Amino acid sequence: LTLDASNGGSATFADDIDFGGKITQTGTGNNTFKGDVTLDNSGSGDRTLTISTTTGGDPTIVFSSDASNRNGLIRYQDNGTNIGRIEYVHNGDRIDFQAGSATGATMSIKNNAVGIGTDLPGTTLDVRGSGEGVYIGRITSSPHLRMQQFNGTVASPTTTANGERVGQVSFEPRVSGGSFLEMCGIFGVVNGSVSSSAAPT
Repeated sequence: LTLDASNGGSATFADDIDFGGKITQTGTGNNTFKGDVTLDNSGSGDRTLTISTTTGGDPTIVFSSDASNRNGLIRYQDNGTNIGRIEYVHNGDRIDFQAGSATGATMSIKNNAVGIGTDLPGTTLDVRGSGEGVYIGRITSSPHLRMQQFNGTVASPTTTANGERVGQVSFEPRVSGGSFLEMCGIFGVVNGSVSSSAAPT
């Protein structure tokens, strides 16, 4: 079947059509499907959707809704059962990632913050849950937790000043007032001037 729209015409299919071969568009117009599109492999092997550009353009997938506060979803299924997803939540402006379940979120990204076990991260990295905590492992050498403090901006950092804290570990129990209260902590502070190649100990 060959459709020639070289003179600016268009073709509309109002019912279901099964293609046993391939569909190739050689023109520059847009194609619109008013229903669902399914790529199904009746035999064995992988089925692949490739989006390719030649020059002057980036391959792009756009999720758009004519209604407000609708979510964009990529679902992963096993034999028709939802087992994972990537979801942009418009009513909250965040991206949720989930594996092993059709609901909830293992990790959320919101306004330059990442939440693990929470979809409302309160800082750059917010980890919550019922597990033991955070493990740091390293092969052949000692595990390393590094804290770096600077002034200026991330793109243009400047020197740490005398008296500033360069790292802190706080221990905070939950109090009856509904918040966390710092009970004690360990911190390092600069005691002296910082040069271009050395800092006071």
